[in-house]
Amino acid sequence: MGRNGREKNSSSYRRASEEPSRIRDKYSPACSIVVNLGSDYSRGESTLFVATMVRPEKRIKTEADLQVFLQSRQFAELWAFLLRLNQSVKNKKRSAVSRSDVSKSVLRTLEMLEKLEEWIHDLPPVKQPSRFGNAAFRSWHSRLCDRALMLMSPIVDAVGEGEYTRITGTSMEMLIEELAEYLKTSFGNETRIDYGSGHEAHFLVMLYCLWKIGVYGEEDDEDLVLLVFQAYLNVTRLLQREYMLEPAGSHGVWGLDDYSFLPFLWGSSQLEDSKRIPPSVISDDAMLAEHREEYLYLDAIAFIKELKTGPFFEHSRMLFDISQVKEGWPKINQGMIKMYKGEVWKKRPVIQHFLFGSVFKYQSRANEESNSNARLEFFDEASLRLNQDALRDVSAVKACCS
Repeated sequence: MGRNGREKNSSSYRRASEEPSRIRDKYSPACSIVVNLGSDYSRGESTLFVATMVRPEKRIKTEADLQVFLQSRQFAELWAFLLRLNQSVKNKKRSAVSRSDVSKSVLRTLEMLEKLEEWIHDLPPVKQPSRFGNAAFRSWHSRLCDRALMLMSPIVDAVGEGEYTRITGTSMEMLIEELAEYLKTSFGNETRIDYGSGHEAHFLVMLYCLWKIGVYGEEDDEDLVLLVFQAYLNVTRLLQREYMLEPAGSHGVWGLDDYSFLPFLWGSSQLEDSKRIPPSVISDDAMLAEHREEYLYLDAIAFIKELKTGPFFEHSRMLFDISQVKEGWPKINQGMIKMYKGEVWKKRPVIQHFLFGSVFKYQSRANEESNSNARLEFFDEASLRLNQDALRDVSAVKACCS
């Protein structure tokens, strides 16, 4: 019996005997199992297809590869997810959500992030000649990689085997191994000892993948932004402070921020209709101190002021200019959405490091059509709903993100 109470069809879960060596190695390029994906599944009629589990790997090597991805259905789904989370926190303070009311999946995610924060205290910075890029980060990151499966397992297991595993034939173990790769990549690079918006984007995709396989529901949207993402920021900011991580791909004074982007995007949505807190509040340290705990945007500004010295308009010119926008927070939020696409997802130096697997796929038009014909795409109710959201949001995406 599966965890959801259904009896597993043993024939649907047989491993493909043609490739035993590849099956044994779950980290080979493709891990195949025979699954029942017939249109008459509910009536017990069997149509066998081979589903593949792909180890997350880099797929974008040229500008043409990037354009294929940006025009794919996979990117449209991710963008719809981003916009949905943005809408979910519109005009909402962080105090609007409570840890005591979250789902089991969200709670386990918070516990995982708190564990990562504890490890930073366990592994203090080492003495070294260079001030930046403390080598102790490599020890922290090595522990993360060694224990990533253990960290991801309770989160994925919170939902048990459901529609995604039943229809795609992907086992829970495969999902845990695949999503653990995104977890490892969400907190910086252990070789360069740096962190930036590309690592943050991996965390966004990890949340998307967990939503797609059924770990999170739409009712978790607010909690994902106001609790989970805030907990993620707590970890990354402590890493930056303790280990003095270098900014990855920073534009310096002409960039939005050395490390993050999403706190400004979702944070401006929180403030969208606020009259009491105008964008110029970033110059008022007393107001920042009063409201930073409620708003991601203000908390991010306050953190920059803690890290950097000198006049704000000198070291964070773009954020200062944005604070002068007379149209207010709605204009800023739309601009952040457009800028996030242009400065992160459209930049090959950032996205060339991105990982694609079997849940978050690199799709060309040709293999999208092939996968559709073979019915290997996940087509459960939740995925269809997201596709409909993506289509419904097409005008908004064109308006603010083209």
